[in-house]
Amino acid sequence: MTSTPGGRQRAMDAVTTPWASADTPQDTPASAGNERLATAFEEHRPRLRSMAYRMLGSLADADDAVQDAWLRLSRTADSEIENLG
Repeated sequence: MTSTPGGRQRAMDAVTTPWASADTPQDTPASAGNERLATAFEEHRPRLRSMAYRMLGSLADADDAVQDAWLRLSRTADSEIENLG
C-alpha cells in the first residue's frame, strides 16, 4: 500500500489481471495479447488519471474511473479494440 497526498491508502498500485487465475495458463496466445494490452494501458495510465482528476476533482474518483476503464477494456475481445492511443 502507498499513501496518497490526502493520506488515503491505495491497495492497488499495479495492474490487476481479472482474467488470470490459478486455472488459467499464462503462456497461451490470448494471455500474451492480454499482457500486451496491460502493458499498453499502463503506459497510458498516468495520462488517464490526470485527465480523470481534472474532470472529477478527486484523486480517489480519478483512480476509480481509470480502474473501471481498465476492467471494461480487459473484458473486451482483442479483435474489437481498434486504437489505444
